[in-house]
Amino acid sequence: MKGHSLFFILITAAAVAVLSACSQTSSQGPFKLSGTLAGLPDTLLVTTSYIEEGDAGGPDFDVIPVKDNTFEYIYDSEDFGHVLVCVPEYLQGDEDAFCLTVMAIPGEEARVEGTVNSYVMGGSKYYRDLGKIEKDFSSINFEDYDSFVPSLLDLIKKYRNTDAIVEMVSILSYVAPDKTEEAISLLSSKVQNGRMMLMLDAMRDGAMEASQVPQGLLPGTPAPDFNLKSIDGTSLSLSSLRGKVVVLDFWGAWCTWCMEGLPRMKELYREAAGKFELVGMDYGDTEEVWKETVRKNGMNWLHAIVPEDDDVILDYGIVGFPTKVIIDADGMVVNSFVGESDQFYDTIRELLDIK
Repeated sequence: MKGHSLFFILITAAAVAVLSACSQTSSQGPFKLSGTLAGLPDTLLVTTSYIEEGDAGGPDFDVIPVKDNTFEYIYDSEDFGHVLVCVPEYLQGDEDAFCLTVMAIPGEEARVEGTVNSYVMGGSKYYRDLGKIEKDFSSINFEDYDSFVPSLLDLIKKYRNTDAIVEMVSILSYVAPDKTEEAISLLSSKVQNGRMMLMLDAMRDGAMEASQVPQGLLPGTPAPDFNLKSIDGTSLSLSSLRGKVVVLDFWGAWCTWCMEGLPRMKELYREAAGKFELVGMDYGDTEEVWKETVRKNGMNWLHAIVPEDDDVILDYGIVGFPTKVIIDADGMVVNSFVGESDQFYDTIRELLDIK
Protein backbone atom coordinates (compact mmCIF):
# COMPACT_ATOMS: atom_id res chain seq x y z
CA MET A 1 0.00 0.00 0.00
CA LYS A 2 1.26 3.48 -0.85
CA GLY A 3 2.47 5.38 2.19
CA HIS A 4 0.31 8.48 1.85
CA SER A 5 -2.94 6.54 1.66
CA LEU A 6 -2.06 4.95 4.99
CA PHE A 7 -1.11 8.33 6.40
CA PHE A 8 -4.55 9.69 5.50
CA ILE A 9 -6.27 6.74 7.17
CA LEU A 10 -4.45 6.86 10.47
CA ILE A 11 -4.17 10.61 10.87
CA THR A 12 -7.97 10.62 10.66
CA ALA A 13 -8.18 7.94 13.33
CA ALA A 14 -5.89 9.97 15.58
CA ALA A 15 -8.19 12.96 15.33
CA VAL A 16 -11.19 11.15 16.80
CA ALA A 17 -9.79 8.53 19.17
CA VAL A 18 -9.34 8.90 22.92
CA LEU A 19 -7.29 5.95 24.04
CA SER A 20 -5.16 7.02 26.97
CA ALA A 21 -7.51 5.23 29.37
CA CYS A 22 -6.64 1.82 27.90
CA SER A 23 -4.41 0.94 30.84
CA GLN A 24 -5.53 -2.68 30.70
CA THR A 25 -3.04 -3.18 27.86
CA SER A 26 -0.04 -2.41 30.09
CA SER A 27 0.82 -6.04 30.79
CA GLN A 28 1.14 -6.85 27.11
CA GLY A 29 4.50 -5.18 26.55
CA PRO A 30 5.73 -2.55 24.09
CA PHE A 31 4.71 -2.02 20.48
CA LYS A 32 7.33 -2.79 17.83
CA LEU A 33 7.47 -1.34 14.33
CA SER A 34 9.99 -2.65 11.83
CA GLY A 35 10.37 -2.69 8.09
CA THR A 36 12.52 -3.49 5.09
CA LEU A 37 11.78 -1.06 2.28
CA ALA A 38 13.87 -0.57 -0.84
CA GLY A 39 14.81 3.05 -1.33
CA LEU A 40 15.14 4.14 2.28
CA PRO A 41 17.83 6.67 3.22
CA ASP A 42 20.41 6.07 5.97
CA THR A 43 18.20 7.60 8.68
CA LEU A 44 14.52 8.25 9.33
CA LEU A 45 12.63 10.68 11.57
CA VAL A 46 10.14 9.26 14.07
CA THR A 47 7.66 10.73 16.52
CA THR A 48 4.90 9.31 18.71
CA SER A 49 1.49 10.86 19.19
CA TYR A 50 -0.07 10.08 22.53
CA ILE A 51 -3.83 10.22 22.19
CA GLU A 52 -5.31 12.09 25.13
CA GLU A 53 -8.47 14.12 25.36
CA GLY A 54 -8.78 13.86 21.57
CA ASP A 55 -5.47 15.65 20.97
CA ALA A 56 -2.37 14.16 19.35
CA GLY A 57 0.79 15.47 21.01
CA GLY A 58 4.51 15.03 20.58
CA PRO A 59 5.84 17.38 17.88
CA ASP A 60 9.51 16.47 18.49
CA PHE A 61 11.22 13.98 16.18
CA ASP A 62 13.94 11.46 16.98
CA VAL A 63 16.32 9.93 14.44
CA ILE A 64 16.42 6.18 13.87
CA PRO A 65 19.13 4.45 11.81
CA VAL A 66 18.51 2.45 8.64
CA LYS A 67 20.81 -0.42 7.69
CA ASP A 68 20.39 -2.42 4.50
CA ASN A 69 17.01 -0.71 3.96
CA THR A 70 15.83 -2.03 7.35
CA PHE A 71 14.67 -0.08 10.43
CA GLU A 72 13.18 -0.85 13.82
CA TYR A 73 11.42 1.26 16.43
CA ILE A 74 10.03 0.38 19.87
CA TYR A 75 7.07 2.29 21.31
CA ASP A 76 7.24 1.56 25.03
CA SER A 77 3.96 2.77 26.49
CA GLU A 78 1.02 1.32 28.34
CA ASP A 79 -1.41 3.20 26.12
CA PHE A 80 -2.50 3.11 22.50
CA GLY A 81 -0.86 5.80 20.38
CA HIS A 82 0.54 6.54 16.96
CA VAL A 83 4.00 6.23 15.50
CA LEU A 84 4.89 8.39 12.51
CA VAL A 85 8.04 7.61 10.51
CA CYS A 86 9.13 9.79 7.59
CA VAL A 87 11.97 11.39 5.70
CA PRO A 88 12.72 15.13 6.20
CA GLU A 89 11.43 15.96 2.72
CA TYR A 90 7.92 15.02 3.77
CA LEU A 91 7.94 17.62 6.53
CA GLN A 92 9.19 20.16 4.01
CA GLY A 93 6.09 19.78 1.85
CA ASP A 94 7.06 17.00 -0.56
CA GLU A 95 3.81 15.02 -0.78
CA ASP A 96 5.53 12.16 -2.62
CA ALA A 97 8.21 11.65 0.02
CA PHE A 98 8.06 8.59 2.29
CA CYS A 99 5.79 8.81 5.32
CA LEU A 100 4.29 5.97 7.35
CA THR A 101 1.90 6.29 10.28
CA VAL A 102 0.76 3.32 12.33
CA MET A 103 -1.59 2.95 15.26
CA ALA A 104 0.60 1.61 18.06
CA ILE A 105 -1.04 -1.10 20.15
CA PRO A 106 0.93 -2.39 23.17
CA GLY A 107 2.02 -5.99 22.79
CA GLU A 108 1.60 -6.02 19.01
CA GLU A 109 4.17 -5.92 16.22
CA ALA A 110 3.77 -4.19 12.86
CA ARG A 111 6.09 -4.90 9.95
CA VAL A 112 6.15 -3.35 6.49
CA GLU A 113 7.91 -4.83 3.46
CA GLY A 114 8.29 -3.64 -0.11
CA THR A 115 9.53 -0.27 -1.34
CA VAL A 116 9.12 3.29 -0.10
CA ASN A 117 6.40 3.77 -2.74
CA SER A 118 4.49 0.51 -2.28
CA TYR A 119 4.54 -1.81 0.70
CA VAL A 120 2.52 -4.46 2.49
CA MET A 121 1.56 -4.35 6.17
CA GLY A 122 2.13 -7.49 8.24
CA GLY A 123 3.38 -8.61 11.64
CA SER A 124 1.12 -9.85 14.43
CA LYS A 125 -2.51 -10.72 13.74
CA TYR A 126 -3.86 -7.17 14.19
CA TYR A 127 -1.53 -5.82 11.52
CA ARG A 128 -1.95 -8.79 9.19
CA ASP A 129 -5.68 -8.11 9.33
CA LEU A 130 -5.03 -4.40 8.78
CA GLY A 131 -2.96 -5.22 5.71
CA LYS A 132 -5.89 -7.13 4.19
CA ILE A 133 -8.29 -4.32 5.05
CA GLU A 134 -6.00 -1.69 3.53
CA LYS A 135 -5.77 -3.68 0.31
CA ASP A 136 -9.55 -3.62 -0.02
CA PHE A 137 -9.71 0.00 1.13
CA SER A 138 -7.34 1.06 -1.65
CA SER A 139 -9.90 -0.04 -4.26
CA ILE A 140 -12.53 2.40 -2.95
CA ASN A 141 -12.96 5.49 -5.12
CA PHE A 142 -11.81 8.47 -3.04
CA GLU A 143 -12.91 10.95 -5.70
CA ASP A 144 -16.60 9.96 -5.56
CA TYR A 145 -17.65 11.32 -2.18
CA ASP A 146 -21.24 10.06 -2.49
CA SER A 147 -20.20 6.43 -3.03
CA PHE A 148 -17.36 6.49 -0.51
CA VAL A 149 -19.50 6.13 2.63
CA PRO A 150 -21.59 3.18 1.36
CA SER A 151 -18.40 1.45 0.18
CA LEU A 152 -16.77 1.99 3.55
CA LEU A 153 -19.81 0.59 5.36
CA ASP A 154 -19.61 -2.51 3.17
CA LEU A 155 -15.93 -2.88 4.07
CA ILE A 156 -16.71 -2.57 7.79
CA LYS A 157 -19.38 -5.24 7.50
CA LYS A 158 -16.97 -7.57 5.68
CA TYR A 159 -14.37 -7.37 8.44
CA ARG A 160 -16.79 -7.00 11.36
CA ASN A 161 -14.98 -9.65 13.43
CA THR A 162 -11.53 -8.01 13.39
CA ASP A 163 -10.24 -5.36 15.80
CA ALA A 164 -8.35 -3.65 12.98
CA ILE A 165 -11.57 -2.65 11.19
CA VAL A 166 -12.12 -0.08 13.93
CA GLU A 167 -9.57 2.09 12.13
CA MET A 168 -11.96 2.22 9.16
CA VAL A 169 -14.83 3.09 11.49
CA SER A 170 -12.75 6.05 12.68
CA ILE A 171 -12.46 7.30 9.10
CA LEU A 172 -16.18 7.01 8.56
CA SER A 173 -16.93 8.82 11.82
CA TYR A 174 -14.75 11.66 10.55
CA VAL A 175 -16.23 12.09 7.07
CA ALA A 176 -19.82 11.14 7.98
CA PRO A 177 -20.44 11.53 11.73
CA ASP A 178 -24.13 10.73 11.31
CA LYS A 179 -23.18 7.22 10.15
CA THR A 180 -21.01 6.43 13.17
CA GLU A 181 -23.59 4.48 15.14
CA GLU A 182 -24.61 2.52 12.05
CA ALA A 183 -20.98 1.56 11.44
CA ILE A 184 -20.43 0.49 15.04
CA SER A 185 -23.61 -1.61 14.97
CA LEU A 186 -22.13 -3.62 12.09
CA LEU A 187 -19.27 -4.81 14.30
CA SER A 188 -19.43 -8.11 16.13
CA SER A 189 -20.15 -7.97 19.87
CA LYS A 190 -16.62 -9.25 20.49
CA VAL A 191 -15.09 -6.23 18.76
CA GLN A 192 -17.56 -3.77 20.26
CA ASN A 193 -16.90 -4.97 23.81
CA GLY A 194 -13.20 -5.80 23.54
CA ARG A 195 -10.02 -3.75 23.72
CA MET A 196 -11.28 -1.27 21.08
CA MET A 197 -14.34 -0.36 23.17
CA LEU A 198 -12.97 2.93 24.50
CA MET A 199 -11.99 4.02 21.01
CA LEU A 200 -15.51 3.30 19.78
CA ASP A 201 -16.97 5.24 22.71
CA ALA A 202 -14.79 8.21 21.77
CA MET A 203 -16.12 8.05 18.21
CA ARG A 204 -19.68 8.13 19.52
CA ASP A 205 -18.84 11.19 21.61
CA GLY A 206 -17.21 12.89 18.63
CA ALA A 207 -20.20 12.17 16.40
CA MET A 208 -22.53 13.62 19.04
CA GLU A 209 -20.48 16.82 19.22
CA ALA A 210 -20.38 17.08 15.41
CA SER A 211 -24.17 16.83 15.25
CA GLN A 212 -24.51 19.98 17.35
CA VAL A 213 -23.86 22.40 14.47
CA PRO A 214 -23.20 25.99 15.60
CA GLN A 215 -25.66 28.70 14.56
CA GLY A 216 -22.94 30.31 12.46
CA LEU A 217 -23.38 27.62 9.81
CA LEU A 218 -27.11 28.04 9.33
CA PRO A 219 -28.13 29.85 6.11
CA GLY A 220 -29.20 33.45 6.72
CA THR A 221 -27.17 33.93 9.91
CA PRO A 222 -24.08 36.14 10.29
CA ALA A 223 -20.82 34.42 9.43
CA PRO A 224 -18.47 34.46 12.45
CA ASP A 225 -15.60 36.90 12.04
CA PHE A 226 -12.01 35.78 12.41
CA ASN A 227 -8.54 37.28 12.38
CA LEU A 228 -5.89 34.87 11.10
CA LYS A 229 -2.37 34.91 9.74
CA SER A 230 -2.37 35.18 5.96
CA ILE A 231 0.20 33.59 3.70
CA ASP A 232 2.11 36.87 3.32
CA GLY A 233 2.42 37.26 7.09
CA THR A 234 -0.26 39.91 7.54
CA SER A 235 -3.61 39.53 9.29
CA LEU A 236 -6.72 38.52 7.37
CA SER A 237 -10.22 39.01 8.77
CA LEU A 238 -13.60 38.16 7.31
CA SER A 239 -14.87 41.65 8.13
CA SER A 240 -12.20 43.15 5.85
CA LEU A 241 -13.94 41.45 2.91
CA ARG A 242 -17.40 42.86 3.66
CA GLY A 243 -19.16 43.97 0.47
CA LYS A 244 -17.92 40.97 -1.50
CA VAL A 245 -19.18 37.44 -1.92
CA VAL A 246 -16.73 35.20 -0.06
CA VAL A 247 -16.05 31.47 -0.22
CA LEU A 248 -14.17 29.98 2.73
CA ASP A 249 -12.51 26.74 1.63
CA PHE A 250 -11.45 24.69 4.67
CA TRP A 251 -8.75 22.32 3.45
CA GLY A 252 -5.38 20.72 4.19
CA ALA A 253 -2.51 19.38 2.14
CA TRP A 254 -3.06 16.01 3.91
CA CYS A 255 -6.69 15.84 2.70
CA THR A 256 -7.15 13.59 -0.34
CA TRP A 257 -10.46 15.09 -1.43
CA CYS A 258 -9.19 18.63 -0.99
CA MET A 259 -6.33 18.05 -3.41
CA GLU A 260 -8.45 16.03 -5.84
CA GLY A 261 -10.94 18.90 -6.08
CA LEU A 262 -8.30 21.58 -6.64
CA PRO A 263 -8.46 21.67 -10.49
CA ARG A 264 -12.21 22.33 -10.41
CA MET A 265 -11.79 25.10 -7.84
CA LYS A 266 -9.07 26.72 -9.93
CA GLU A 267 -11.34 26.61 -12.98
CA LEU A 268 -14.15 28.35 -11.03
CA TYR A 269 -11.73 31.00 -9.77
CA ARG A 270 -10.62 31.77 -13.33
CA GLU A 271 -14.18 31.91 -14.68
CA ALA A 272 -15.44 34.18 -11.89
CA ALA A 273 -12.39 36.43 -11.62
CA GLY A 274 -13.28 39.59 -9.71
CA LYS A 275 -16.77 38.41 -8.78
CA PHE A 276 -15.91 36.86 -5.41
CA GLU A 277 -13.10 36.36 -2.92
CA LEU A 278 -11.85 32.83 -2.33
CA VAL A 279 -10.09 32.25 0.99
CA GLY A 280 -8.21 29.01 1.55
CA MET A 281 -8.51 28.12 5.25
CA ASP A 282 -5.68 25.65 5.88
CA TYR A 283 -5.97 23.37 8.89
CA GLY A 284 -3.68 20.61 10.14
CA ASP A 285 -0.51 21.50 8.22
CA THR A 286 2.74 23.03 9.34
CA GLU A 287 3.30 26.53 8.03
CA GLU A 288 6.08 25.22 5.80
CA VAL A 289 3.90 22.52 4.22
CA TRP A 290 1.02 24.99 3.83
CA LYS A 291 3.08 27.58 1.97
CA GLU A 292 4.85 25.05 -0.24
CA THR A 293 1.57 23.36 -1.22
CA VAL A 294 0.01 26.70 -2.18
CA ARG A 295 3.06 27.68 -4.20
CA LYS A 296 3.51 24.35 -5.95
CA ASN A 297 -0.15 24.09 -6.96
CA GLY A 298 -0.60 27.67 -8.15
CA MET A 299 -3.39 28.46 -5.69
CA ASN A 300 -3.40 32.18 -6.46
CA TRP A 301 -6.08 33.41 -4.10
CA LEU A 302 -6.24 34.56 -0.47
CA HIS A 303 -5.01 32.15 2.18
CA ALA A 304 -5.03 31.91 5.96
CA ILE A 305 -3.81 29.23 8.34
CA VAL A 306 -6.05 28.11 11.21
CA PRO A 307 -4.19 27.18 14.42
CA GLU A 308 -5.37 24.01 16.14
CA ASP A 309 -6.37 25.96 19.25
CA ASP A 310 -8.38 28.58 17.35
CA ASP A 311 -12.19 28.71 17.61
CA VAL A 312 -12.77 29.06 13.86
CA ILE A 313 -13.25 25.32 13.28
CA LEU A 314 -15.83 25.16 16.08
CA ASP A 315 -17.51 28.44 15.08
CA TYR A 316 -18.09 27.16 11.55
CA GLY A 317 -19.05 23.65 12.65
CA ILE A 318 -16.39 21.97 10.52
CA VAL A 319 -16.82 18.19 10.76
CA GLY A 320 -15.08 17.11 7.55
CA PHE A 321 -12.65 18.29 4.91
CA PRO A 322 -12.99 19.95 2.54
CA THR A 323 -15.82 22.19 3.71
CA LYS A 324 -16.80 25.21 1.63
CA VAL A 325 -18.82 28.04 3.15
CA ILE A 326 -20.45 30.64 0.88
CA ILE A 327 -20.97 34.08 2.46
CA ASP A 328 -22.86 36.89 0.74
CA ALA A 329 -21.78 40.52 0.43
CA ASP A 330 -23.58 41.40 3.66
CA GLY A 331 -21.63 38.83 5.65
CA MET A 332 -24.48 36.32 5.90
CA VAL A 333 -24.05 32.57 5.43
CA VAL A 334 -25.59 31.35 2.17
CA ASN A 335 -24.81 27.68 2.77
CA SER A 336 -22.00 25.24 3.55
CA PHE A 337 -20.95 22.06 1.75
CA VAL A 338 -18.89 19.13 3.03
CA GLY A 339 -16.81 17.19 0.50
CA GLU A 340 -16.53 17.73 -3.23
CA SER A 341 -20.12 18.70 -3.95
CA ASP A 342 -21.75 19.57 -7.28
CA GLN A 343 -24.28 21.50 -5.23
CA PHE A 344 -21.58 23.93 -4.10
CA TYR A 345 -20.62 24.77 -7.67
CA ASP A 346 -24.27 25.08 -8.74
CA THR A 347 -24.98 27.42 -5.81
CA ILE A 348 -21.99 29.71 -6.30
CA ARG A 349 -22.54 29.90 -10.06
CA GLU A 350 -26.15 30.91 -9.55
CA LEU A 351 -25.20 33.48 -6.91
CA LEU A 352 -22.55 35.01 -9.18
CA ASP A 353 -24.72 34.68 -12.30
CA ILE A 354 -22.20 32.51 -14.10
CA LYS A 355 -23.70 30.50 -16.96
